Amino acid sequence: VVKESYHADERNLRDACVDDVAACDLYIGILGLRYGFVPPGSDRSITQIEYEAASAGKRLMFLKDEEAILYKLTDAFTKEHPTERIEAFRKQVNDGSAGQQRGARFKTPDELKFHVHKALVESQKRHG
Repeated sequence: VVKESYHADERNLRDACVDDVAACDLYIGILGLRYGFVPPGSDRSITQIEYEAASAGKRLMFLKDEEAILYKLTDAFTKEHPTERIEAFRKQVNDGSAGQQRGARFKTPDELKFHVHKALVESQKRHG
C-alpha cells in the first residue's frame, strides 16, 4: 500500500494506517529529512506511528543520506516541524539498539532499489 493509493475511509487516518500496517507481511519505510504529518491529538507523525506499529521482524527501513537531500525538502527549510523530531526518529531507526534492526542508507534511487531488492531477497530466505 502506498500512501498515494489511499481512498475514502470511515476510519480516522491514524487507525487506517495502523490497520494497514497490521495487515502487511512486510513494512518498508523510507525516511528523508521531513518528519511528516502529525494527526491532531498525536505527538508523533503517521510515519513514526506506522513504524512503531510494525513489529521489528516485519519492517525494513531505508534512510536517504542527508547530503543527498535538497535543502528545500527538509523540515529545516519548510519549518513544518522542529528538525529535532526527524533527527530523533532517524536515530531511533538507525541506531540498532534495543533490538531494533538497522536501516540501510542510500543516496540515489538506484541505490535504494538495490538495497530494497537485497533486503527483500534476504527476508524471503529467512521467512520463506
